[in-house]
Amino acid sequence: MRRFRLAVLVGVAVVLALAVSRSAAAPLPTVSNLTVAPAPNKASHLAQYTIAFRTSATGALVPGDTITLKFPSGTVPGSSCGNVASFTNNVTVNGATTSVSAIIFCLEVRVTVPVAIGNNTNVTVVVGSVSNVVRNPGKGTYAMKVHTTKDFGDLGSARYTIVAQAKPVAGPVAAQSTPEDVAKTITLTGSDGDGDPLGLPGFPGQFFAYYPLAAENAAAAAIEFLDAVRR
Repeated sequence: MRRFRLAVLVGVAVVLALAVSRSAAAPLPTVSNLTVAPAPNKASHLAQYTIAFRTSATGALVPGDTITLKFPSGTVPGSSCGNVASFTNNVTVNGATTSVSAIIFCLEVRVTVPVAIGNNTNVTVVVGSVSNVVRNPGKGTYAMKVHTTKDFGDLGSARYTIVAQAKPVAGPVAAQSTPEDVAKTITLTGSDGDGDPLGLPGFPGQFFAYYPLAAENAAAAAIEFLDAVRR
């Protein structure tokens, strides 16, 4: 009798050990076909992130479940670390508006599922659906990890690229001038020196001799001035 009981106990122990070992060896369910597309993909820019994946054969989700997005180091989701308010009504899941329930360690963003999603179903999450809310890291290639309430094993995305921001090139600036800025020399004929160059007697004889010359000089000066302004 004792041997029988001992045999039964040993058998149960073996069965339990096998069950535990098989359970430990079984792979965790994960999503598949995971891609990430930031727009724009320039370094240090605020961007909208579109994350696409497919649920597993047992990965159906119901409203209230979560999708966890693990951004790579250097990325800043939200206006600051842990700022959930930045994502309020600024996320969509398959077109339905939702929000973020939590941000863990400044990089893991938990998105609340707003609609039912079936097994083996394509899912598109848009983070920053209304306004860009995720600040890109520096130049390089990166990958995001994603899991859900049902597909709770992390899956790494296909790598995406962040490019360096182009710096504007400063060139020489040519000095600009207008006709008003250009100096123009105006030459007057006649004499301002002492004495009378024509050797005429005093007033009123000088007046009648010089006033035609003065009129010509005034006219010439006016024409020169108008020409300078037009140029």
